[in-house]
Amino acid sequence: MRQHGPHFDADSTQPAERYIGPSLYVVVDPVRETPAIAIASALFAEVPHYVTTDAAFAFHGLLDQPIRTITVVLSSTRRAIDIGRAVVRPVTVSADRLRAADAYATTADGFAVRLASREQAVVDAVAEPAWMMHGDLLAEVLAVFADDELERTAVGALARSTAAGQRLGYLLEDAGRQPPKLLAEMRPLRSVSLRPGDTRRGSYSTRWRVYG
Repeated sequence: MRQHGPHFDADSTQPAERYIGPSLYVVVDPVRETPAIAIASALFAEVPHYVTTDAAFAFHGLLDQPIRTITVVLSSTRRAIDIGRAVVRPVTVSADRLRAADAYATTADGFAVRLASREQAVVDAVAEPAWMMHGDLLAEVLAVFADDELERTAVGALARSTAAGQRLGYLLEDAGRQPPKLLAEMRPLRSVSLRPGDTRRGSYSTRWRVYG
């Protein structure tokens, strides 16, 4: 990614720059395409951040769907950026929560990416359902988690909120998985929605007090 004026080479086999926002240009290489997830991470390379939910699940091989929105977690408010193949949507948490997140540096086709772990991506999805576009596939994601992954996910979800734990329990039930002991001991008092704002209604779980 470049942060100065654009230059387009007359030779179509040479890299060129595409404008994506004020003082922001993506180098377009016709021979080697930069993954959208790498562009999303590079946009915020100067600050602590990580890519989560749909794009993270796709990177981990847990989601096989077109990713049109890439969610990036920051501790400060930024505007959404259309990078052509997807819209990069920044979301915010406290600086302390961002530091505590289970995220790490890796690469996508050789390009640097700061990414949520599998468990962290689920925690974000159940704590903030609006952060995930393909939320209806989250039970399928959880179906392949190992027991120790589910334990860590439960700890992370309950650290965020009781509602996140309720949603996780509901989704595990939908996936045919036994909830970790920490979740099994829950006795929720208030009902919550699996996906707040979604007008579609699924079944209601009296065990988890969640509207699907």
